[in-house]
Amino acid sequence: MTEENRRTNAEAELAVAEEALDAAAKLVQFGLLRSAVSRAYYAAFHATRALLATRGLEPRSHRGARHLLSTHFVKTGELDLSTDRWVAHAEQDREDADYDTSAIFTAEVVAERIAQARGLIEAVRLRITAP
Repeated sequence: MTEENRRTNAEAELAVAEEALDAAAKLVQFGLLRSAVSRAYYAAFHATRALLATRGLEPRSHRGARHLLSTHFVKTGELDLSTDRWVAHAEQDREDADYDTSAIFTAEVVAERIAQARGLIEAVRLRITAP
């Protein structure tokens, strides 16, 4: 994969991440917290894929994306260990939101997930636009 392809893939993933983040924020305005927490996770997931694309890495699954993020960015110290933890929690929240009809999400939890995803998107944006 060429450097140009890596950048193109990363930018495409980041655009999807930003759209998911925007959707999460709008869903909160309508009180749709289950859907908002799901979209916040997908914002983080696509930001993760964007970051991995900068290294030419293409995960095959959600779990694979987390594994590659941990291996190539968290364990190397490029991202804080807390990133690995909150992404795992966000993924579990998404699964609960999508499949567990008894799951309840507070506005505070959803706001935290949105803020975490926003922070990851901003960090990835800086990497992509850095010379």
